[in-house]
Amino acid sequence: EEEKKAAAAAAAAAALALKQKEEAEALRKAEAEAEAKRKAEAEAEAARLKAEAEAKRKAEAEAARLKAEAEAKRKAEAEAARLKAEEEKKAAATKAAAAAAAASAAAALFWKKEVKDSDFMHCNEYKGHQVNDKLNRVAFFKRNGKFYFAVYDTGGNVKLRSEGFDTVENRDAILAAVLKNMKNDERYYKREQGDHFWNVLKDESGRVLAWSCAEKKKAAVVAPAAAVTTAAATAATTAATTTKEVVKEERKGGIPWWLWLLLGLLALGLIGYFKGCFGCNATDTGGAAATTEIKHEETKQEEPAVVQKSEEELAAEKQAEADRLKAEAEAEEKRIIEEKALREREEAEKLTPAVGVDAGFERVNEHK
Repeated sequence: EEEKKAAAAAAAAAALALKQKEEAEALRKAEAEAEAKRKAEAEAEAARLKAEAEAKRKAEAEAARLKAEAEAKRKAEAEAARLKAEEEKKAAATKAAAAAAAASAAAALFWKKEVKDSDFMHCNEYKGHQVNDKLNRVAFFKRNGKFYFAVYDTGGNVKLRSEGFDTVENRDAILAAVLKNMKNDERYYKREQGDHFWNVLKDESGRVLAWSCAEKKKAAVVAPAAAVTTAAATAATTAATTTKEVVKEERKGGIPWWLWLLLGLLALGLIGYFKGCFGCNATDTGGAAATTEIKHEETKQEEPAVVQKSEEELAAEKQAEADRLKAEAEAEEKRIIEEKALREREEAEKLTPAVGVDAGFERVNEHK
């Protein structure tokens, strides 16, 4: 029994030892597996982190590349813009130089232009315009697409009138020359035709700047009254002497003396008539001969200098000119529309049969 108990105890101890060994082995195996798992997880995490770092590096490298490309593109565009700006600047400079040369050539041709009588309108066209430059009494206006100016005297009469200009710049250039030369008597010459004359203003080169309106020539200057009296006395003395001689001739059988006396008295009457009609109105000039020196009626007046207009006044003038042109365009458009409507109505009337003779007369009157 004791051997059985000892064998059982030995078997139990062996079984317990085996169980403990198996449990220890299982524990070791579990720990090894856990360690391997932990190690694998650590390696996986490290690989993940490494992959993330690599991806981040690649992303940063790509971003740097894109940034470099963008910077290069920006520099290329900037360089292209600079080159384009230089080309445009050169082209603009060339164009400006060409324009300046053309303008200079045009100005030279303009100042060398031969001004004709047909370049001026009738004097009435220059009257009554609104004065734009009150100090110089200058009015600007436009007719048939041409720009004109008129210079008035203190009484509001036309003193000088301009030709028609294609541009405002040409008009202003001639006006400046007119205001510069209009006080110089040597710049005027007289243009005569029939019993009228015009005073023509020129610059130092001989270019016509402006014309005055037509004026009638003055009557011839009559000799002084003293000269007429002397002539009458001389004629009377001559008549008396002639009478004595005629009497002598009559005694010799010639022309009757009373006929010569009658002729002498008739001569005295004519001299007295001319003396009464012209001598009373003649002014004593001290025997000086009349001259035909050309004097402009307004040249002795002090003319103010050219007034430089402000930018606001120039802008207002340009705006007024633009408004006027716009109104003319609108009026022309309205006229065209009205003419078109009239033509359409006439066409419709042609297609509509007339009712009796009266209807025909009504259409004719409406057309008129």
